[in-house]
Amino acid sequence: MRSNSASRLRRHALLGFLAVDMLGLAALLLDQVFSTDPVYPWIIAMGLVIAALPLLAQAVDYVLSTPAEAAIVPDAGEKIP
Repeated sequence: MRSNSASRLRRHALLGFLAVDMLGLAALLLDQVFSTDPVYPWIIAMGLVIAALPLLAQAVDYVLSTPAEAAIVPDAGEKIP
């Protein structure tokens, strides 16, 4: 597997995990607040997650980006003062 496809797979996997986690959390909170039929909180939570996908994608890009200043990242075997 090439580095580019591995990076793309890593990005999509992290985005999927964040979306599923947010879906479960939102559905749980909405179920606790409204206490209605269990289907409705899941539908509302799915709408919220779909609306938040661009923000989640930006968060994934930020987490997986390389450091801006390479000087603060030590090389292998270098002493850290």
